[in-house]
Amino acid sequence: MLLDTYKVLTQAAIAQQKLELAEEYIDLAYQSMDPESMPIQKINLDEIKALLLSKQGFPQQAFDLLYSTIVTKEKQYSQQSALQLHSLRSQYEIDVKERENRLLEQQNQMQQSDLYDVEIQNLQLLLLFSATLIICALLVLMAYRTKLNRSRLEKLANTDSLTGLSNRRRVFEMLEMQVEMAKRHNILLSIAIADIDFFKKINDTYGHAAGDSVLQAFGQLCRDAIRNTDIVGRIGGEEFVIVLPHTSLKDAEMTLKSLSLKVKKLTDALDIDGLSLSISCGLTAYEANLSVEELMLRCDKALYQAKHEGRDRIKVFQVD
Repeated sequence: MLLDTYKVLTQAAIAQQKLELAEEYIDLAYQSMDPESMPIQKINLDEIKALLLSKQGFPQQAFDLLYSTIVTKEKQYSQQSALQLHSLRSQYEIDVKERENRLLEQQNQMQQSDLYDVEIQNLQLLLLFSATLIICALLVLMAYRTKLNRSRLEKLANTDSLTGLSNRRRVFEMLEMQVEMAKRHNILLSIAIADIDFFKKINDTYGHAAGDSVLQAFGQLCRDAIRNTDIVGRIGGEEFVIVLPHTSLKDAEMTLKSLSLKVKKLTDALDIDGLSLSISCGLTAYEANLSVEELMLRCDKALYQAKHEGRDRIKVFQVD
């Protein structure tokens, strides 16, 4: 602020031709200025000093000082240009670096976004795979349960609930198949009807619960005593059909006699006082062109004869 004041006073004194006063003012201006930190202000003062020297009649000194200011000014401007260029270059480098950093940041964000998308896709695939496994497991479980339920339903539909043997419908279905096999392949086939003797009397004497126990025990005995390839089924009340494939009449009769002996021993297992058990059987063999109905009729006639002769026996059907 003081420097500017002395400059203005110096210029005013020169304009008024008060050269001595102007010289005083310009000396004061030089004294109030630091030439190292204020190079532009010094150049400006030198230009005013050159004008004052010219007015004082020292043209050579004025020229030399003015020339010196021009050189200094060019040098100063060159330095300023270099500084500006350096500043611009530095700013450019900073801008480039910032752009590179922003680009790297954008690339990192894109990579992170891609990684996130990949993770989401992997998670979706994992969830889809897990859901597929669960669905497959459920389908397998449903198929297993359906098969199990079907098996149970078939068993219920084919099994006599009291004895656990085949029921009437099922035993006649299997008898039809065995008759067809015997017819096609000329296979031996024996069929019998077994009847528990005096079963009504058992029910009347010991009660229906005891009768049920007898039927259950007889059913278990048949499952244990008869071959797996043989067929036993309850066809009603105390009557049972026994089908013996690949078995002659003689072998079938022996099998039924063995079964009859085991029936008599059931009384010990049932532990019912005074109870005695026996069976009567009517037995026949398949012959060419005989139907199931005809075979059953033959068995029924033989059973009737066994009962007529006193029960507890096996009778083989004889053609009249």
